[in-house]
Amino acid sequence: MSNFILIDLATQHAAVKHHLQGRSREHILVWLCQFGEIHRIISPYDHNLYGFCSFVGIRTGFRLTTNGDITILGDHTTII
Repeated sequence: MSNFILIDLATQHAAVKHHLQGRSREHILVWLCQFGEIHRIISPYDHNLYGFCSFVGIRTGFRLTTNGDITILGDHTTII
């Protein structure tokens, strides 16, 4: 996994989803922390929302379920 370089979740969504397929929620969060900062988005409607800011400053939202399904929330797009 060390060969992967993550710059932006939205533009690299296909590679990210392929790379993380079958991984646990905890594994995904630890992996993402290698490439930037994660923060929890507080919402009364959804407790699985996060924000990701890569080390180059690109921000992307995502939703992560308990079984590791990731939905990427980009500008004007939602990638399931």
